[in-house]
Amino acid sequence: MEKKKKSKKKFIVIGIIIVVLLLLFVALPRIMGFGNFSGPMGETTETQTFEKQDLSTSITASGTVESQNTVSVTTELTSKCTQLNVSLGDSVKKGDVLCVFDDTDIKSEISNLESQVSNSEKLAAKQNEIAQRQLNQAKSERETSLANQQNVINDLNAKISTANSTLETLRAQAATVGNDEKVQKELESQISELTKEIATLESSLAEANNQYSSLDSSTQKAIESAQDTVETNQYSNQTDSSITSQLSKLYSQLNSVTVTAEQDGIITSLNISKGGVANGTLMTISDDKNLQISISLSESDVIKVEKGMTASISSDAIHDDSITGTVSRVINFTSKSSSSSSLTGESSDSGYSADISVNGETKLLLGMNAKVEIVVNEVGERCAVAYDAVAEDENGQKYVYKVEQGKDNTFKAKKVEVTTGESNDYYVEISSDSLSEGDLIVSYPEKVQDGQEIFVEDMASVFKAEFKPNGPTFSKEINKL
Repeated sequence: MEKKKKSKKKFIVIGIIIVVLLLLFVALPRIMGFGNFSGPMGETTETQTFEKQDLSTSITASGTVESQNTVSVTTELTSKCTQLNVSLGDSVKKGDVLCVFDDTDIKSEISNLESQVSNSEKLAAKQNEIAQRQLNQAKSERETSLANQQNVINDLNAKISTANSTLETLRAQAATVGNDEKVQKELESQISELTKEIATLESSLAEANNQYSSLDSSTQKAIESAQDTVETNQYSNQTDSSITSQLSKLYSQLNSVTVTAEQDGIITSLNISKGGVANGTLMTISDDKNLQISISLSESDVIKVEKGMTASISSDAIHDDSITGTVSRVINFTSKSSSSSSLTGESSDSGYSADISVNGETKLLLGMNAKVEIVVNEVGERCAVAYDAVAEDENGQKYVYKVEQGKDNTFKAKKVEVTTGESNDYYVEISSDSLSEGDLIVSYPEKVQDGQEIFVEDMASVFKAEFKPNGPTFSKEINKL
């Protein structure tokens, strides 16, 4: 009987405590002075935290992953293909035999013509063919060498840009840590190491640029030398008969019946089959290691994008946030056809575009869709607020309203004059001796006045430690029952 009375008493006390807590929860805001706010009952003043934001400005666009280096394999032959060693999508290496054409008719014609000319004319024809082949090879090697070296330069430029961005962020952090010597020392160490890394990268870039210039000069000289040989042979043999000219052409055709890959890559188009007759372009080889993304740009964006700018790249297919790129080309003109396409009434691009070279090795594949974010103004993190939080008086002085807690646990809006700095589409940097990182700022200053008592949503956090149902005081009282 005694146990039943105690149990009943316990439940009554618990019920009373719960009711009291509910009453306190409802009445506390009025008791603490939270009820003094402008506007309809229950309305709160919207605020935001004065904190660091990345104020870098960027442009976002979508595009398709393409190869930076694509080679069309062509032929002037009209013979049948007797051997085809590749299929669509195959990977090939430079020098691999792609296909072979029937040379029966070519050899027959050569034999017939050689019987009609002297040995000196045969030699002249062969010399002409060799000279022309060497000229074509010199042109191909120049294109490949310069493209590969440019990829090295693009990669170094991207690394330098990323490092400079990180350095700017570290310096901004170092300027705001105050008297925390440990953090300051750590930041200074990181800044020092990164500065050395940038210097090394810039040295490598200078060397890469010198190498590009050297290749440009040497390959151009090779072309000029080969061209001189072709012209010299033509001059020396200008009295040769038409048969000699035909022989020279046939020698060239015989040399081209075996088609080899001019670069590493993937067969992305195939226009010949075994037994088929050659007709112009045989296939396309796309370099799948050096990739780029081609994007369309609006009229307002194209004027902001410059060659060498950094970009971040993402794709829903691989979920890799670490892919970076560099703007390698900007097409800042448009054709008549692209500008007139808007007359159809359908959405179309402006005709402006850009190519973003992908840095380093990635899991991106040719043909994948990708999103590109180009950083057009690298600023880094700065303490900022939304544009709407900054007002301006009749004298042009910018100001914000800072939320301050009074002695009676009320909150007031205090006018603070500020200086604005960097900005992006959403936030603007502000500074004042009266502001500290983490302060609450009124989001819409036109709704309050200096010194006005306000009720803000974040006020409850100030008192959340006072009432903890599982806290020691509450638990102790329950255990007494």
